[in-house]
Amino acid sequence: MSAQRGLFFWFSMVCVTILVIAVLPVISVSLTYAISSALGCSVNEGGATPCPFMGVDLGETLVTMMVLGWLGLLTLPVGGVALAIWFAAWIGRWIWRRRQLGRSNA
Repeated sequence: MSAQRGLFFWFSMVCVTILVIAVLPVISVSLTYAISSALGCSVNEGGATPCPFMGVDLGETLVTMMVLGWLGLLTLPVGGVALAIWFAAWIGRWIWRRRQLGRSNA
């Protein structure tokens, strides 16, 4: 039974990894706007605007983080398809295992 738990753990970890990778660009954009509004800066795709924080200009970094949000147009659909395939494999493995247990009991 511990082998089943180990398998469930790895299936779950792959699902979480797919979700995190798919959602990272959205998190980047959200974090960009949270930081810029806290510092009173404006961030746009037109270019970097000065955004000082403790003597360091974060403008260029915030613009880069915001533009990375466009990567979400790729990662979200690909992550959704990967999750669907992974769940299908998970369910297929579960059904196969149930059938194997049914045969061994007969």
